[in-house]
Amino acid sequence: MRACTLTQPGLDNLKVDNVPMPKLFTPTGLLLKVIAASVNPFDWKMAEYGFGIERWPAVLGSDVAGEIVEKGTGVTKFEVGDIVFGLGMTPVYGSYAEYCIVEEEMAVKVPQNITPEQAAAFPVAIYTGFLAAFSSIGFGLPTTGPRNVEESFILVWGGASATGMSAIQLYSALGYQVITTASPQHHDYLRSLGAHHVFNYRDENVVEQIKAVAIHGLRFGYDCVGDDKVVQSLSSEHPAHVAYITRQEVPALPQNVHGHIIFLGGVLSQAEIRTQLFKEAPPIIERLIIEGRLLPPNLEIFNGVDGVHDALKKQKQGVNAMKVIVKMI
Repeated sequence: MRACTLTQPGLDNLKVDNVPMPKLFTPTGLLLKVIAASVNPFDWKMAEYGFGIERWPAVLGSDVAGEIVEKGTGVTKFEVGDIVFGLGMTPVYGSYAEYCIVEEEMAVKVPQNITPEQAAAFPVAIYTGFLAAFSSIGFGLPTTGPRNVEESFILVWGGASATGMSAIQLYSALGYQVITTASPQHHDYLRSLGAHHVFNYRDENVVEQIKAVAIHGLRFGYDCVGDDKVVQSLSSEHPAHVAYITRQEVPALPQNVHGHIIFLGGVLSQAEIRTQLFKEAPPIIERLIIEGRLLPPNLEIFNGVDGVHDALKKQKQGVNAMKVIVKMI
């Protein structure tokens, strides 16, 4: 099969090669013919610097949508021919290829009201947002909605990022009041996704604006881009939490603020967290998509395995209010 491979760090070292077909290695594996794969910020960093790559050559890519062409003997949820989306097994069996492997627990059937290309935009962004708010390594909030008004507000800093857009919709759909930040040209779009309050992160008094909305003291901040103003916006009088997805270590924080590092690749190696995530999140995600309360972002589409290099370069340049997709077929 054709795949975009990397033999050593460096984005310009990516090349398209013929490589062996991946083979199912667990009873619950799914072999997908890839329809579309999406690009996340960490993907270009893996290519550029070799982060997280343990075996060379590597086929990168994690977000994927595709048709099941073979399933393991233990698969019970899906049949050959189903179109699913989920997380590819990065980096050895990544999604920047004609075929890749996804574990059954990581897959969701693509609802009829979205396309596979749109579905491919969801996995990393939505699972990361779920972990930050609802898992035992994050805020531990109930998916049934806030316990009280004091816990009803969540700040999503960087709402126009892929993770931010998914988080806004997820938290809003599950009953939370979402405050977010973005450039002014994205404000109306983020409101259409469910954000209750949108502020310009460049405003000198943005922290005061946020605090004025969360009058009971903001308890939860989800930092999608890395900005110390997230912590400044949190309550100084009550226990508060901030989840980081762009940092490797928790910075120095006020005594009342608890920091959480949410890195999907790392937490998936923790059996307890992995079990919790894939037991609770997929049914919620599927339901919200079917109900039209979880909408895919705007897409910029590149074509074929040969388009992966340009797609990664586009992501490296920075994108807002959209998702970069590689359409394989």
